[in-house]
Amino acid sequence: MDLLREWIARIAGIIILFTLCDMIMIEGTMKKYIKPIFGIVLVLAIIRPISGNITSRLGFEQNYSAYGAEFSDEMTLKQKETIREVYENKLADETEKLIMAKYKMPSVVKAIAGEKENFGDIMSIQIRIEAEEGEVVRIEEIKKYLEKQLEIQGDKITIFVGKG
Repeated sequence: MDLLREWIARIAGIIILFTLCDMIMIEGTMKKYIKPIFGIVLVLAIIRPISGNITSRLGFEQNYSAYGAEFSDEMTLKQKETIREVYENKLADETEKLIMAKYKMPSVVKAIAGEKENFGDIMSIQIRIEAEEGEVVRIEEIKKYLEKQLEIQGDKITIFVGKG
């Protein structure tokens, strides 16, 4: 009985609110769009108890919650993977720019970031310096420069000289 009383009070409240809004609202282009929206809200308020009983009998809410949790976990994993890939690409681009700016040597960089408990840590940076034949490449100097600029340990940086 209380449910019926609450339902009727809710519908009456919505009708009163819509009536007040309709009286206050100025005639114009928006008013013709607002009235159908009010009608839809009123219909939803009327059928909510009926649809609530049907979905609870079918177990819809429990199934939806389980699916939602599974979907959320999957999205979180995909988001972390995307963030890691973007981070690795940005780190590689930044490293290439640092080498080009200081040493005027083109390079190809592959950065690998940590996953799970090491998420966000730089695990390794592999650099291929593209030097001309006979060109002197000071690997240790470049390594020390990158250690300082990127604030990582030297053993995580691998540099070799090669072409394409």
